[in-house]
Amino acid sequence: MKKIFLIAFALLSISSQAQINLGMSQYKPAGLIDTVTAGTSTSYTVWVVNHGPATFNDTLHVFTSVLDSLNGTQGSIVDAYTTQGIQSILPNDSIQIPLTALYNVSPTGYKIGIDVIVVWPVAATANTVDSLVFNVWIIDPSGVNEIDMTPYIKLYPNPTSENLTIEPINNITVEEVKILDITGKLVFECTNQTTINVKELTPGIYSIDVQLSNKKHIKGKIIKQNKCSE
Repeated sequence: MKKIFLIAFALLSISSQAQINLGMSQYKPAGLIDTVTAGTSTSYTVWVVNHGPATFNDTLHVFTSVLDSLNGTQGSIVDAYTTQGIQSILPNDSIQIPLTALYNVSPTGYKIGIDVIVVWPVAATANTVDSLVFNVWIIDPSGVNEIDMTPYIKLYPNPTSENLTIEPINNITVEEVKILDITGKLVFECTNQTTINVKELTPGIYSIDVQLSNKKHIKGKIIKQNKCSE
């Protein structure tokens, strides 16, 4: 279930004071829990790095946002931290910034399933040259075996080894279904189907995005298991 990856993420630079370039550590945040229950919180530490030849002296802001893995765009800011007073970072040095994430699920914030989290520093007198990106798997407090998305759809059986049934509610129909693996990669897509054959998927946990005829997107998670384990 657990999956973490870190990549460099280019951001727009601020033109002033080009000799100061702030970025994030390339390492996994200290204290990060990569599988959390919706509605809970966790604290972790990130490192802000001065890549430039000049000393950084300024107030520092650190922002966290959710990256939409379906269309690759940065979503809403879900956390923000501002240092108290002026921070000094020597060239090629770094400082620790503690962050606390409250995983409240919302259409514009964290979602059940995979969220790609982007953390980046901002300061008026420095360029932002890279940021930290990692995956967090957010699970429903009610448990993976009890997916009930009423009043829109029901999804069963779950876990499943072959077929997954999507049962619309109140005359709503299914227009499109997407299934993504734990890295956010699209592994299955279909239109106008309510019975999905997942036999060829590798056993594991997947996120599912169901677009309905009323244009709502219902997201949840499914478990694909080997037939012999049933």
